Amino acid sequence: MALPIQRLNANLEGDLEYGRRVWSVPFALPGDLVQFQLKQGKKKSFKVVKIERADEYPAELELSDPFCRVFGQCGGCRGQHLRYDYQLDLKCAPVESQMKALCGIQPVRIAAPRDRAHRHRMDFAINGSVIGQRPAGDFRSFVDIEECAVQSPMANHCLQLIRSLLSEKPQLAFNRSENQGILKYCTIRTGFESGVIILNALQEHHADPELQNWLETVAARLQNELPQVSLLLCQSDAQSENSVTEDAALIYGRLDYTEKLGGIEFSVPYNSFFQPNPPAFDLLLDSVLPQLHQILDSGAIQSRLMLDLYCGSGVLSRIISQRCQGAFTKIQGLELVPAAIQSAPTNQILPPEQLDFRVVDLNSSAGIAAIQPAGKPGLLVMDPPRPGIHKDLAAWIINTLQPECILYISCNPQTQIRDLALLQERYKAVHASLCDCYPQTAHLEQAVILLPR
Repeated sequence: MALPIQRLNANLEGDLEYGRRVWSVPFALPGDLVQFQLKQGKKKSFKVVKIERADEYPAELELSDPFCRVFGQCGGCRGQHLRYDYQLDLKCAPVESQMKALCGIQPVRIAAPRDRAHRHRMDFAINGSVIGQRPAGDFRSFVDIEECAVQSPMANHCLQLIRSLLSEKPQLAFNRSENQGILKYCTIRTGFESGVIILNALQEHHADPELQNWLETVAARLQNELPQVSLLLCQSDAQSENSVTEDAALIYGRLDYTEKLGGIEFSVPYNSFFQPNPPAFDLLLDSVLPQLHQILDSGAIQSRLMLDLYCGSGVLSRIISQRCQGAFTKIQGLELVPAAIQSAPTNQILPPEQLDFRVVDLNSSAGIAAIQPAGKPGLLVMDPPRPGIHKDLAAWIINTLQPECILYISCNPQTQIRDLALLQERYKAVHASLCDCYPQTAHLEQAVILLPR
């Protein structure tokens, strides 16, 4: 079966129509002819066989030459063949339209300060002789990546070092088809001046002498070439595809790295969330925090308690308390990752007796029921994972917590808009800033301020 692509969508992919349904095809453009297979079952399976490129494209398409050697194979980037301003329009327009319809406000649109060499975290799968990413829509295959064009130069140095040394000991690389080997993942996180390499090995081979000797070689090379980059070893079983776990053993350096956000230096645990594109997120903060300051100056916020949900290492609460000095005299933070909770107090400017950071699972009804707020918050800060907030949490915020102001930041505007529809029972969105923290992908970051109706 072969059909033409009709249009581009907000995911920067091409749409074709078949069987009264729209199917999205990565890397395809309007006019391209797509050969595909559609298999029936409990769930229809759509597989692209071949894309025949059109002889010419519509004049309104703004195309660009991809800057990565494996673009079109690696599933990480979807928009390198489109001019940056054009891809920004494609993915921002639907969110702006939905926010206008639901909340009656037009988000401030913020472009990324750079469209490449911007990512500060990447997870690379190891499979035999390949170290790389998976293709779009294919979890079983792997694309070898010698250098990633969207990650930082320091991270690429780390990647090349691991690739070079692992090529000398290929028997250490895990092979998923043969279920043999030891090392499954290499995660690289870099900050403004330091970083960490997290290797993932099968737990039954953790003490293997050959692995330990190789790790010593890696540590020696890092000490010589990148002394500011630490080396850690996680463990997992053969079936697990988690790249980073909580049981990392320190091989060289430290269990954290340093990063800057909002002009402040933070200590980030190796397994704690941190913004993957700090310069872009800084622009988002610069857009939304003056709006929060105006609300504080108006007297609309009386309580001096800031409640930070999904607080991570306390990064957002620290930035807000510094930008709005004196506005909050107590910070309470809740987060699932213990290492993040341990480091959060060290990132704050308030004295310890005014801080309360606790491990709580905000994605479960039991965890939400166990929340013990220190009072009615003047400001509720939320920066949840991509799935958004639990419906029980939204109900608890509306009916029980009732904060005086909410700052909701999300890396998935679609789930955020779903949550805003629930919160609108009691709260009204008064400002939104929409930032492209993830150039070349369909993802966006949005910050919304809400006040009681």
